[in-house]
Amino acid sequence: MELCFAPFVGPHGTMETRTRRLQEIYPAPDLLARSLQWDVSRIRIRLVPNQRAAYRVRAWDSKGQLLLEEALNPRWTALPYFGRITPAKRVHPTTSGIRMVQGSRVLLDRSIPTDREVFWRVFGKRWLPALLKSMERRVVSGHTPWPRAFWKEIRIDVIMEETEKALDLDQERLSPMEALHEDVYFTMLDAYKDFAERHGLGQSLHLGQIMPFVAWKSPRGRAKARFEARPFTGSMAGCASLGGSTHPQGPFGKEDGSGTVWLRCHKRHWHVGILLSSSTDLRAAHNLANILPRLGLECVATHQSEMILRCPAPRRKRSQATAPRRKTLASPPTDRILSMRDVAHWVRKLSSLPGLRFWEAAKSSQGRAVWALEAALPCPSPAVSQARLRLLKPTLVFNARHHANEVSGTEAALFSAWTVGATDTGRALLRKVNLLWIPAENLDGVAAFERLFGRRPATNCTQHATMPWAASFTKTIFSQGLGFPKPWPSAAPGNDGFPK
Repeated sequence: MELCFAPFVGPHGTMETRTRRLQEIYPAPDLLARSLQWDVSRIRIRLVPNQRAAYRVRAWDSKGQLLLEEALNPRWTALPYFGRITPAKRVHPTTSGIRMVQGSRVLLDRSIPTDREVFWRVFGKRWLPALLKSMERRVVSGHTPWPRAFWKEIRIDVIMEETEKALDLDQERLSPMEALHEDVYFTMLDAYKDFAERHGLGQSLHLGQIMPFVAWKSPRGRAKARFEARPFTGSMAGCASLGGSTHPQGPFGKEDGSGTVWLRCHKRHWHVGILLSSSTDLRAAHNLANILPRLGLECVATHQSEMILRCPAPRRKRSQATAPRRKTLASPPTDRILSMRDVAHWVRKLSSLPGLRFWEAAKSSQGRAVWALEAALPCPSPAVSQARLRLLKPTLVFNARHHANEVSGTEAALFSAWTVGATDTGRALLRKVNLLWIPAENLDGVAAFERLFGRRPATNCTQHATMPWAASFTKTIFSQGLGFPKPWPSAAPGNDGFPK
């Protein structure tokens, strides 16, 4: 049997690739072979550039006699990708229709829009333009200070009676609503990218959190859709330079009039007063106040000439007598998805193994703690500098879940940390390298993923792979990961994790 397809060639400005039709019939050879109880090698798929029909299927018997030849041309329509927003390329989804033929005469040939097509027309003509128009008014009005994102949450609820069928082949399934779920997310990101370029917006200003909730079972078979956008009201956590010299003379920058004026030490917190220069405006001071929490400092009060900061007081490390290290520990589970509460629990448990310790590497944009686990060869003498011992060997960093929906990366990170701390084979590695794990970097994306995953556990939840504004740490050249400590590691493989 042979399945032939023609390359997809649409009008000028078409966004689809030439291999679209191949993607749409995959994995047809595997499904046919299973249904016919054939070896899959007896079914081949082939691209025919000059074929007039979109698809053609032919079958021969063992003697080479042609038994079957049929063709199919799916009906499709055209939609602008961004709706009324120009310039916009066009997409061509398949649609339904009716065709009546009498003899050789066509009596009626008309397309009938599907529920999904109606949704996209409403989304492109009303909802997306209204959203961008509201953002444009804020840009034109010169709204300051800029927020971190335009919207705290953009929620799209779509309910349609659609196919949802597992193909019992790997993890393949028919799921039009999952495709819609992904398309909504990426369409909005592409629209915002175009909007930001047209208005000259920097990379520190984002669209916001996009939350498409989809369902393929509809009461009474009626399709419903709802769009809601909540403005983001927090201030920008971007870089701001205070007035005066960038490199002040002396330890406290006294040349421009700024410096530390007082320090009060309490049992749990320290308070630090900083004198601001006379040229510092309140906007710059507020922006600085939003940067400081990433450094572990809390701005208690801000005045025209003074800023008061609070930080946790240093604590003594627990001694071995009060916190004995456990030498044996059961391995973390690898047969289920761990919640972030479970991850924090396991990070603490694994730090009880010899040579392992954990700390809070950073805060996400929404204030969630990003944990790091470090493994270094234990040294029995307290007189030896652990920091210098680390510099004698390369450091290998495993950074998991910067794509929040790639769930097994977290389980793999925790299991490998347990292997290093609890097995002889793992401990032997520490003679050659230092190891560091970030079990989940994109915590804000994971939180959004957990909200959707509870509603629809079979789906990919692609939009939470990379949140529009999730973790925001120092960038490195090694991968997408942004949570690396300094100094830079010798190597940093991205442990995205499969299956998604």
